[in-house]
Amino acid sequence: MRTQIPTRDRPAHNHLMHPTARHLVASRTVAASLTAVLLSAAWAIISVHDTVQGEGANEASGQGVTVFQRSAYTTVDLKDCKKTKIGTSNQYVCKGLPGHGVSVIETGQRAYIGFGASPLKTRAAEQTLSPFNTPFKTNTARFPVEWRIAIRDAKPVPYAAIVKYYTRGDGGSGQVLVVFKVAGGMACHVAHIDAVATIDAIVLARQIADERAAGFDCKTAPAVYGGRGQSSP
Repeated sequence: MRTQIPTRDRPAHNHLMHPTARHLVASRTVAASLTAVLLSAAWAIISVHDTVQGEGANEASGQGVTVFQRSAYTTVDLKDCKKTKIGTSNQYVCKGLPGHGVSVIETGQRAYIGFGASPLKTRAAEQTLSPFNTPFKTNTARFPVEWRIAIRDAKPVPYAAIVKYYTRGDGGSGQVLVVFKVAGGMACHVAHIDAVATIDAIVLARQIADERAAGFDCKTAPAVYGGRGQSSP
């Protein structure tokens, strides 16, 4: 007569397995874990690769160099700038990112903003918007600059900048985002975006900066993007 072993007294299945079979299961478990780790790493690499924006980054840092695009922010505060009076105009040269200063000229109720090592000598310093405008909010003497940068050798390399202008004219007051090229020793207006009429105007400005700024020909007139309204340039 066969003796029935109570369930609680039965040995665990892995103890009944042949040693070779146990090693095979363990190997498969390790292989599955390793596969999961490799897949996670692959997805991480893909995710990082997807943050690289081709044209602007490559031209900003050299062909064939993989870089990452992101934003850096500085504030222009006139009290911290070097001021020069020329005729009826006030000229300011201010700090921006290392090697990239910011100049501001106020004349005729309009502002002219330049960028670079010699910002007053750039094309941007000669450009403005048609309506009366200023980058300063009412009763302030400061404004922010958003720089689009590539990282090369752990250093920021800017290729574009974005500044909001406050405008006023016959149609009333408005806001315009200006995208600047600041690469290759040049600076100029690339795009004008009506920030009031355009949904997510800053997102569009960054996209234009990343895709067009670095390779933009400063001899070309800036284009108007986004919605049209009373703020439209």
